Amino acid sequence: MTSCFGLHGGLGNSIFCLPAIKKLAQKGPLSLYVEGDYFMADMFSRCRYATVVAKPPEAVPKAAVYYSGSYAPGAFRGIPFRFCGWPKHTRYYPWPEWEQIKRLATGDRQREDTSDWLNIDSKPAIEYDVGIIPGCKPGPYWERKRYPQMEQVSTKLIEAGYRLAVIGSNDDLNVKVHGDDFRGKTASLLDAVQLLLKCRVLLGTDSGVLQLGASLGIPNVVLYTATCSVKGDPLMAAVKIKPTAYCSPCQSTPKWGTCRNWVCRKLPVDQVFDATVKLLQT
Repeated sequence: MTSCFGLHGGLGNSIFCLPAIKKLAQKGPLSLYVEGDYFMADMFSRCRYATVVAKPPEAVPKAAVYYSGSYAPGAFRGIPFRFCGWPKHTRYYPWPEWEQIKRLATGDRQREDTSDWLNIDSKPAIEYDVGIIPGCKPGPYWERKRYPQMEQVSTKLIEAGYRLAVIGSNDDLNVKVHGDDFRGKTASLLDAVQLLLKCRVLLGTDSGVLQLGASLGIPNVVLYTATCSVKGDPLMAAVKIKPTAYCSPCQSTPKWGTCRNWVCRKLPVDQVFDATVKLLQT
């Protein structure tokens, strides 16, 4: 049976679709229709699991069954498809977003190794101990996901003799952090992939770039603040550091839009440092 999976929305939302896409591809030919941001179409055109990758203004590939993750492409209007996300979000997500999508698309809820999903010319040699991913989209809506103490953690890591690469976009430049700074210097997501693969371990906030690195099989430490560590579970099992604030996670609750205290961002520096070093020594 031929199938087509539609991707839309942010990078992280699309990465969460990969386990379902891999499982569907094992059952028959699969096409992708990519209608997202972050230059995703160029990257997903190299997905090993897809036989065809289309993007606007191209037509949606013909298939017997159509699927989408938590966000459906606009081009799917008028096409009956299986929606695999949550119609209404809740604070207490029962399982990860990737598991939700895979379960509704394939009936399978098992964690999937997707580290082979991206067809790249060659894998670069390791050059950095830690790739630091300090941020996410700017503005009050996502600002609470940033970790203000990342500068202190990076200082401790450098003093301990580790080499760091700072990975992100120009939007992340207002976050103080030390290391070889590549923010805003990658021209495409494929360039970012090459940089991520040069790192032994990733340390970052719950963001699309961190989720991309995890999908490639890179060990990671993820910092959660206001977002849900269950919903945002990376594709590769991760070390998760969560706040003790009683109101966290406030994701998908009214408090998300009204809170300005953001006490959830006060994650202990030593805890973040120790978790990163322990993962490096594993």
